[in-house]
Amino acid sequence: MKTNILAFAIFSSVFVASSHAADGTINFTGNITDDTCDISTASKTQTVALGTIGSNSFSAPGTTSAATGFSVVLSNCPAAHSNVSVKFDGTPEGGNPSVLALTDTPTKATGVGIQLRDADGSVLPLFADSKPVAINAGNATLNFSAAYVSTASTVTAGDANSTANFTVAYN
Repeated sequence: MKTNILAFAIFSSVFVASSHAADGTINFTGNITDDTCDISTASKTQTVALGTIGSNSFSAPGTTSAATGFSVVLSNCPAAHSNVSVKFDGTPEGGNPSVLALTDTPTKATGVGIQLRDADGSVLPLFADSKPVAINAGNATLNFSAAYVSTASTVTAGDANSTANFTVAYN
């Protein structure tokens, strides 16, 4: 009897096995570089003061404050690289990658975020490469600006701080 149960269990397990098929393919690409540019000490960790703006300065969603400029300065770039760009990462406001969310604190302003802009003033979304800048004599300066932008009809007063990390990309 035990032999019959064992034989049945082995025989049944042959039909229980599930099959798997390939449903897709993922290709990974990239480059490994020997050398990178040096990021100036002042550029590595910056504080960009956007100032104190009255909440009534924002009349409708999309209204911006005056922009404040900042730069990422690179030096000692190897000759193998001709252009460089920067990508900013952070938390998008309400899922909108064009607006950096404010740091969540109990005294945080609402209805507003921070908009990053490229050197020409165009909006630079989070997670997107900036316009490339040529490396000249091993140096490059990438200029940006930031401004508050209203994301709602009503902006409430409070702390309006945020943080973005950046990555340098070589072209």
